[in-house]
Amino acid sequence: MASPQQDLKSGMGKRYLNEASRSFYKVLARPHPEQAKRVEGLPFSPEANPSSGDSPRTNPPEAERKPFDSAHFMGFAQGEGSENSATPHLNHPSRRILSLTGFTLIELLMAISLIAVVGLAVYGNFSSGFAMMKRVTRPASEENLAVFLEKLTRELQNSFPYADIPFDGENEKFTFATTVLTKPELGFDQGIGRVGYFYDDSSATIKRRQENVNQIYEEEPGLITSLLTHVSSFSVQYYSFGETESKYRWEEVWDPVIQKGKIPLAVRIELTFYDQGKEYRLSRTFAIPMGE
Repeated sequence: MASPQQDLKSGMGKRYLNEASRSFYKVLARPHPEQAKRVEGLPFSPEANPSSGDSPRTNPPEAERKPFDSAHFMGFAQGEGSENSATPHLNHPSRRILSLTGFTLIELLMAISLIAVVGLAVYGNFSSGFAMMKRVTRPASEENLAVFLEKLTRELQNSFPYADIPFDGENEKFTFATTVLTKPELGFDQGIGRVGYFYDDSSATIKRRQENVNQIYEEEPGLITSLLTHVSSFSVQYYSFGETESKYRWEEVWDPVIQKGKIPLAVRIELTFYDQGKEYRLSRTFAIPMGE
């Protein structure tokens, strides 16, 4: 009795294999009825559609039948058919393009999430940078105000009566004698000088003028610095004891001739300044230990 391998080598075995493969091939490779009309070179025709009036399916003559190609069959089984193969509905170019260029819902959600995270990070960096730039570039009114008050407090506390530098005060300016820095060649770090505070209406600024004794006698211009900007109003009052009324009072002007060289007991300033579009009012009283 011949073995199965020998039967395959014989003509009967080959014929049996061709018939079985052809039947299996017909079942798997049956195309869609609408696409079967566009298929060329098929070894069979689609089944007849009774509703359309087509004739029943007939097998081609034996002479027109193509021999079974095992390589073609294996390629079909692995999905390697060409556009002219028996599976046009699987290998249509539009289906291949959609399968290669399309995005799934998960991919779209991941892309949107990444874009949102990157956008938030960039916005946070830009917003913090702009906020820091505004803080650096805006006028430091609070710092300037603190420096102005501290300097005025220290110099008024160190003021004293001096015949050559009398205390002279008006509504928007005043001058007095106090200790100031002197030139190093004089041999002293500090000496007697004249300091004045006045309001510059043209620049809306409170300024300070400092002159030492040499500059006063030689009538040289002193050092002028700006202490507080964005000031809309500035006024000064002087506290003293009125001998005529025998009571303490605030005066708008301090005339050194009328006051006979005395200095006031206290000085009160009132000012209005702007910071970041807001208006602020300040009133501060400075005591003078050497006042009379």
